[in-house]
Amino acid sequence: MRQSGTGAFEVENRDCAWRAYFDFDKGEADFSDYLLAEICKVKGAAATVSFDKRALKHELFREP
Repeated sequence: MRQSGTGAFEVENRDCAWRAYFDFDKGEADFSDYLLAEICKVKGAAATVSFDKRALKHELFREP
C-alpha cells in the first residue's frame, strides 16, 4: 500500500483519498462512502453496495 506522510499523520491510499475528495465535492454522499468505494474499486470491485440513496446516485455504487 502506498502511504504519504505530512509529519502530523499519514494518509493510506492517497490516490483513493483524492478521488474520494473530488467525488465528495461534487456529489451528495459522505466522504467516507466515496473513500470506501474508491478503495473497493482499486481492489477490483465493479461496484460498492449501499443502502444510502445519496451514494446510489454515483456510478461507483449499486443497490443490494
